[in-house]
Amino acid sequence: MGKSGSAPQMPPPDTGQQDEAMLQIAADLMSNMTGVQQTIMSQMSDIQTAQSESLGLPNIYSPPEINWAEKQDELALIAQGEMSAEGERRKGRMDTILTSPLLDEESAVTTGSLLSNNFTPQ
Repeated sequence: MGKSGSAPQMPPPDTGQQDEAMLQIAADLMSNMTGVQQTIMSQMSDIQTAQSESLGLPNIYSPPEINWAEKQDELALIAQGEMSAEGERRKGRMDTILTSPLLDEESAVTTGSLLSNNFTPQ
């Protein structure tokens, strides 16, 4: 009938050389994929630009450049004006002293007041 026995055993593969070969292949594939992705992105960008130009779409708004030195000078002038206006608005000590022509020229009339009529000395 059949032969008894097992299949011949193969020698174990040398993993050191295979690992290096696999790492090299993986690195080559990654660099190739990166190059392909960059090519696709640039082509898509070119296609979008061409489509937007052919459709007559407006350009993307870009804000005007700001000269920060001039802007800072303008803001300093505004702040200085606000500070001087605030200083003019403040009241000083002499502005809060209440005077009346009655006290300066006439004497106050205190007779006939409710307090003087109801008060009886003891």
